[in-house]
Amino acid sequence: MDPSHWYRLDRRRLVAAGLGLVAASAIARSAAARTLASSSVSFPVTVETSLGPVTIDAAPRRIVALSVRDVDTVVALGVTPIGASRNLTTDDGISPWLAGRLDPDMTTLLDTRTEIPLEEIAGLAPDLIVATASFAAADVADQLNVIAPALIGLPPGGTDEIADRTALIGQALGLSAEAEAALVATRARQAQVATDYPELVGRTYTVASVRSESEIAVSASPTQVTTQLFQSFGMVPALTPADGAFVQQVGFTPLSWEEIALLEANILLLGYPGDGTREALERSPLFTTLTAPAAGRYLALPPAVNVGLTVPSVASVPWLVDQLDPFFATAAASLRASATT
Repeated sequence: MDPSHWYRLDRRRLVAAGLGLVAASAIARSAAARTLASSSVSFPVTVETSLGPVTIDAAPRRIVALSVRDVDTVVALGVTPIGASRNLTTDDGISPWLAGRLDPDMTTLLDTRTEIPLEEIAGLAPDLIVATASFAAADVADQLNVIAPALIGLPPGGTDEIADRTALIGQALGLSAEAEAALVATRARQAQVATDYPELVGRTYTVASVRSESEIAVSASPTQVTTQLFQSFGMVPALTPADGAFVQQVGFTPLSWEEIALLEANILLLGYPGDGTREALERSPLFTTLTAPAAGRYLALPPAVNVGLTVPSVASVPWLVDQLDPFFATAAASLRASATT
């Protein structure tokens, strides 16, 4: 559809178009949407986003969240969104760390894989759209803002993505105190790793996704949230930009299979696409030269954990730590044993 079509639609026509598709579900959910009127915050509230300031006139009651991390953060603040991006890696569309916290009978799950479903969102009649981690939302920012105020992207200059996202969404919902409490709890769970396993502190790690039989994407950028997460555990990345220009300052660093030796670290965690790539890599002669697998300090990441590490949030981090805890215990025991031999 020609994007200019949306510029010619006023809010009434946008909502009417969407209602033609999902009126029944929107009406059924209207009573179930979390009411935030009890907030002590005075509205209107103006928050900063990557596209500039956004003013929210009244406490939002009907919220649509357009990325896994946005859904996580909204739910972590105790809010049930009326619409949420579907997690495409799970059968039910709900991230495992939100099990029991997000009910598909109360929340319309949206497929945002290839495009933002504007008419379906309009039909839900939201009063706030949260899209701080949606790459596609910026392309339809004007259309989304016709439907409701839209938080698109985080403001530049931030150094802690999880904290920045949690604070921004908390402010927009009038739930800054709840946002701070959620963040404190998540940080405490992160810090517990170093307390429980001091053998891991100062040790090198590599986290990567094996995307194909030709490419391995390493989380090595100092600005990447996965890097910041493992550093909060007390570990240090085996690869850093200081190792050479090939290590990306932003985003993933791609390696070929011929460069497997660069994965060398005390702790190694690899995610796989599930198509036999794992077996092929682990049979590689270069892989067998790595220290971590032979020492019991290598983990082939379960798919849900692999996804969670790629997009960690205030809601997913405690779950991720719980999932990784048995591996951390094994790795710590291996390092402890090696120190005494």
